[in-house]
Amino acid sequence: IQEMENEWKNKKRIRSGKPARPPLYTAEDAIKSLEIFKPVQYDEIIEIAACKVYQGGIVDTFEAFVNPRMPIPKKISELTSITDDMVSDALGIEEILPRFMEFCKDSILVAHNAKFDVGFIYANIKRLGLSYDILPAIDTLNLFRAGYNEEVKKFNLKAMAKYFKVKQEQHHRAIDDTKVT
Repeated sequence: IQEMENEWKNKKRIRSGKPARPPLYTAEDAIKSLEIFKPVQYDEIIEIAACKVYQGGIVDTFEAFVNPRMPIPKKISELTSITDDMVSDALGIEEILPRFMEFCKDSILVAHNAKFDVGFIYANIKRLGLSYDILPAIDTLNLFRAGYNEEVKKFNLKAMAKYFKVKQEQHHRAIDDTKVT
């Protein structure tokens, strides 16, 4: 079904003058992760990362701190180990996001809880007045929940890593969460 849907979408892309996307099984996937905190008025990305995966191996990575231009709450620093000092010299999201989207161009995004992370990326794109094609996304949270709901009680990334015996060195750090996904 997924391949049929991809074929239909490719025909639509070709008719509109855009290049076809590769089939899912040969696609170069960009697995991405964000570290985000929620100040009083809006969320801010403080770290973003992606790994390009081809035929089961990581072939390229993107990772960057993002300067939120406001102090990182203590609770978020404790959770992520990301401090104000670490992001103080980083570029803002308006400069990082276009680089990230160029890195992910023509990829299929894979994320744990993709609705949140991918939705957050596109919300920032809209907020910044940028224009990018919406990339297809696969949510490992939904896949894990659907396939293993009788075997595990929790479905977060930490639980998935533990179940599949994948070493997770720095939980809630974008590049490590990306590699685990």
